[in-house]
Parts: sequence; structure tokens; C-alpha cells
Amino acid sequence: MYTILLNEIMSKENNLNVIIDKNKNVGIIYKNDIDRYIRMEIKEIAGETMNKLKSSLLKISDELKNKEIYDESILDYKNKDIKNKHACYINNPETNKNVNHHIIGMYDNVKINSKKKMEDILNNSIISTDKNDEIIDKKIKKFAY
Repeated sequence: MYTILLNEIMSKENNLNVIIDKNKNVGIIYKNDIDRYIRMEIKEIAGETMNKLKSSLLKISDELKNKEIYDESILDYKNKDIKNKHACYINNPETNKNVNHHIIGMYDNVKINSKKKMEDILNNSIISTDKNDEIIDKKIKKFAY
């Protein structure tokens, strides 16, 4: 379930807000309009991704329960499964390592599109000139490359 949801999220352009550098074990994430991009370690990015996925999956399950689409016992079982998988991610170093590798691979697969989105955000926040384009290129290299 985690993988399916993450694949769906990554397919949406507005979710291209992470650029990672696997060689340096760091990445940058778009935080908000004020702070713009912040630097984070890859393991933090993966951990936050897993926390958000768990939260989203539980929210979806609650919405299904409220709409009485599925039998409550099935959804309770799925909620336990979601929580158990997340606990396994947190408590089992080997699982953590494998999941982090998979998540980072997914971010790496959309890196080019994420970089283009970052350039658009930075270009739209300042008047574009050759000098500003040079500054943007330096920011991208500083953060991600």
C-alpha cells in the first residue's frame, strides 16, 4: 500500500518538491513560499515521507469507514497492517535501509522534473535576467549537486 500511494503521489506535478543527491546523502525540499527550499539528509526525507504515507493511508481508511464503503473489521485489520508496517520500518534497521533505498530511488527517478519545477519557482520569484539565471544555477548546484 505504501508503494502504490507513493507512486501515485509522485505522478502528480505539484508533488515534485524534492531533489536528492544520492552521492552526498542530502536533498532539498520545498518547504513554503517564505523559506523556499531547505536542506535535509536523505534518511530524514525518507522518514518524513514514510510518516506522511502512514498518515495518508490511515486517513483514507477512516474516510472509507465513515462512508461505510467497507466492513469495519476489514478496515481495522488494514489499519493494524499500516501501523505494523510503519513500526517495522522504524524498529528494524534492515527494513529501514531497504525502504529508504526504495523511496530515494523514486525521488531520483523524478529528479529532472523536480529540478525544472525548482527552476520555475525560483525564476518566478525574481525578475529573470542572465545574472539571476546564473544565481539560480548556483543555488541548485549548492543544494543538490
